[in-house]
Amino acid sequence: MSQALAKPYAYMTKNFGTEISVIDLETNKIIKTIATGGRHPIAIAIKGNRAYVLNDISNNISVINLSTNKLIGDPIDLKTTNFPGTIEIEENKAYVTHTTSSKIFVIDLDTRQVIKAILVKKFPYPYIIKIYEPDSKEETQMQQNLLTQQQRNRFSDVTIQTQDISEQDTSNPQQEWLSQVKKAVIQNDRDYLETLFNLLDEHADLNDSLTSSDLFRMFLELKEKLPNDQTSLKFLYDKTQDYSKSKKKS
Repeated sequence: MSQALAKPYAYMTKNFGTEISVIDLETNKIIKTIATGGRHPIAIAIKGNRAYVLNDISNNISVINLSTNKLIGDPIDLKTTNFPGTIEIEENKAYVTHTTSSKIFVIDLDTRQVIKAILVKKFPYPYIIKIYEPDSKEETQMQQNLLTQQQRNRFSDVTIQTQDISEQDTSNPQQEWLSQVKKAVIQNDRDYLETLFNLLDEHADLNDSLTSSDLFRMFLELKEKLPNDQTSLKFLYDKTQDYSKSKKKS
């Protein structure tokens, strides 16, 4: 669930739906719902009188006119696979993180086209992105002075590559899903794990390609690294058992 403000209203996404809610901040009541034209809206960014809603399952961006609360055209296709993370707007560009491919996609909002894919090699699973612009040269210098030499060395190791968007994303949805599950277990994020397993019910192709052995191997690998009392590990074990039973029935 994500929320953005455009006074006197707040706009809230519904992860497992197809719409966003408009909340009157004076009465704290939902006064309207807006269909996004996409599935599973997970993040929202507001610029001027436009709301840009990132839809997870349909992998697109819905643009909403906040003056009329209506969609503007068809959603913008991200031309990638599932699990985008969040969205930020700067001038006429949208920046969308894609957690499983370790990329940040750049979208030209004038042409409604993805124009770049920035590969962040040393920081896998990018999720949150924030655009920062110093207010002055003095502030820029102050920020630089705050960096220790150790931090500078660390940041100098970051490799960012820009790829032509015409290059096809060959990532495997099954491997993407498994990598997201692994990350959620390590971070002990049970809510996100629940979301990921719910996705299996909606994607028959993903469900069919996955095997209980895939899950069991992951469980054994994580069991060697994580505390036995970690709740996400127990959740993964239970889901692996349930999945194995459902596969046998089918």
